[in-house]
Amino acid sequence: MKDQALGFKLEETTSSWSNRILMLALAGILFLTLYPFRFSLHTNPPLHRSPFLLVSGGKTNGPLAAFLNVLLFIPFGFALAQKLREKGKSEATILPLTMAAGAFLSYCIELTQIYIPTRDSGWEDVFTNATGAMVGYFLFKVAGELILKSASAIETRFEHFFTLRRALWIIPFYFAIWFVVSTPLQAESRLSNWIHDSRLVVGNDATGHLDRAWKGGISVVQFWIWALPSNLGAEITSERLTAEAASDPLATYLFSEHG
Repeated sequence: MKDQALGFKLEETTSSWSNRILMLALAGILFLTLYPFRFSLHTNPPLHRSPFLLVSGGKTNGPLAAFLNVLLFIPFGFALAQKLREKGKSEATILPLTMAAGAFLSYCIELTQIYIPTRDSGWEDVFTNATGAMVGYFLFKVAGELILKSASAIETRFEHFFTLRRALWIIPFYFAIWFVVSTPLQAESRLSNWIHDSRLVVGNDATGHLDRAWKGGISVVQFWIWALPSNLGAEITSERLTAEAASDPLATYLFSEHG
């Protein structure tokens, strides 16, 4: 009876951790692939083709990018394999279902990336992401039980260690450390430390994506030492300058109509 209760608790813990890994994997994938979340539904599909066809060979990513695409989907494949096993799926169907789910999720992301001007879309990522889901399945097959048991054991030890009394001094100590670390970093990020011959891109860097470039004109560029509130920014751009808006910025660059 005791062994049965222990087995039920272990199964419940394993299911809980697979849920966490799956949710974190999905959140990480969506954040890393769809950031900065600026969608333009009026963007023309590349080569004026149907967006559902994506674009094959349109990317210039190297082996490192392919490796990162595989790595990104490994936790997803790992957790999904565990969930499919919990649903009673046979080992013969878990692998193809995991790869198909990874490919479908990747395809939906690539389709969405067509309408994010700063993103590239292509079948190459669908292939590498599906491969990552497959690698996640084999990782679960080889060491899944060990990994989930270890995660559960670490969680138990953490719960026993992180008592309320310890939290009262650990959390302030943690923030104190980061305050000490951030102080010299703030000193390094001043305007006086700028490299004078560095390149500054104003507007949109449309390298390789001229069809998605920002189109407009820039007549004045100003640098201020403090963040401008929205009402002051509106006064400057509309040329209705108050005394505060007319105060000197750090630098002003005027561009001619043909510049």
